[in-house]
Amino acid sequence: MATFNSHTVVRRHNRPSASSKTLLEIIQVNNGSRYDPSLVSSVHIFPDNSNGDPSVYLDKVSGSTRYGLVAPSAEASAVFIFSNSGIADPGNAAFNVTRYLGTAYESSGIYTSSTGKFGVVLTPDAISPSALVGTSGTLTNGASSADKFIDVWTIKETGSSAWKTVSHNFELFDDTYLSLTEPIVLETSNKLRQKYVNAASVVNLEIETDVVVLNKGLTDEIKNIFNQSVIQDAQVKIQWLGNDETWSDTVADGATNGFVAADVLSDDTMIYSWTAGGSSTRTGVYQVQVKYILLEETIYSDKFKLIVR
Repeated sequence: MATFNSHTVVRRHNRPSASSKTLLEIIQVNNGSRYDPSLVSSVHIFPDNSNGDPSVYLDKVSGSTRYGLVAPSAEASAVFIFSNSGIADPGNAAFNVTRYLGTAYESSGIYTSSTGKFGVVLTPDAISPSALVGTSGTLTNGASSADKFIDVWTIKETGSSAWKTVSHNFELFDDTYLSLTEPIVLETSNKLRQKYVNAASVVNLEIETDVVVLNKGLTDEIKNIFNQSVIQDAQVKIQWLGNDETWSDTVADGATNGFVAADVLSDDTMIYSWTAGGSSTRTGVYQVQVKYILLEETIYSDKFKLIVR
């Protein structure tokens, strides 16, 4: 499973259910680099009744001081609202991911784990102690069934800019619980996309995953589940083969057997940001391997060669 400050969560692309703790993350990028907005006010979760169009929940009155923001009339439609009790500065300690302890109270907060990367955890039975900045009241998580939703983030990019909203989509599923008459037999294969990288480059190593269901007796409905993101707890290990297989500098951090956490995309591609050659930018041949959990199996991939030049 994925973790958020060491607490188990399910990412938005990993088929979360209404009963799971669903991690909703965004990454803010400006001119190709991650950046922290000046302020992050709130995150509204709305039912997606408009084919992914968030404008039905926004103020569209020309000249309004809230033009483009969540309309006051739409507040009642939100199934949940995240905020840090009036604190909107990402540099404030309230945003530190270490504040997330997995309880209903912390599950109403907005957190940042690195530059430009923000997350909220949609938790069953969570209670929001406050709505928007300057308002009060409580709201219990209303996303209690399988459905599609829109998460609307209210941010200010710079100190002089106007408030704006950014929105994304996610879905909660009810088929994460399966009743089977036989064990599922799966065949997986992985492929490292990169073959050569230049030393000192910061690259996202990409490891593709293909999953095939071998059972002939399972329905297409169950088989199709595995066409989406289904792997959990993805990890990567990188070894330098130029000196008795000494661990690369970037993974010599005390992790078990050299493996460290990797991100998983919606198509089960695993991503790991790596400074090619480690901190000493050593060139030569490296070995890359991933492991992950798929149902009750722990899968170790083949070992891939990567040349740093």
